[in-house]
Amino acid sequence: MSSVISHLEKYLGMIDAGWPPEEDRPSPVQAVKFRGTIRGGPIPYMTLGLSAHPLHQIRQELLLLAPPDFGDRNIPALLLSLAEEALQSKRPFLRGEVIGPRDEIFDGFPFTAFYATNPVYFPDDFLNLRTESGNSIVIAWLIPITDSEVQFVREHGWSKFEDLLEQHNPNLTDFSRSSLA
Repeated sequence: MSSVISHLEKYLGMIDAGWPPEEDRPSPVQAVKFRGTIRGGPIPYMTLGLSAHPLHQIRQELLLLAPPDFGDRNIPALLLSLAEEALQSKRPFLRGEVIGPRDEIFDGFPFTAFYATNPVYFPDDFLNLRTESGNSIVIAWLIPITDSEVQFVREHGWSKFEDLLEQHNPNLTDFSRSSLA
């Protein structure tokens, strides 16, 4: 795990905080917060330990990027809950997958689901993540999305949604952004 942590810290900054699973819900996964590498830039949160458990032969960790002034709020609990979902279903979150909708993800913000995609805000080398034993780890970037964006993905498909993202180029780490659909 140390080479994985070293790799992540190279791109995300040093680990700033960590949250183990709750005592009544034992899990091999924890959530961590990194300091980030750009002053005033997004704060990265990730799962650690999910990749130790193959999900349909894919090893995966989950990434969420939050605004710098957002605070931790329920981000660690969300990541741990999503990791638990993946472990129970024994399947990874794939690019273009919508997770939800659910209730409001963050109080006071319009997001009800997550969209899984590649972490395009990082250099390609960020994706070359391997365990000590040489297994590749896929990083799924979880972007909070609104009900109308969920509907757009369901009606038009994930590639059209990613076209929409490219066309409008929103700051996907700004939780006060307007819905694209």
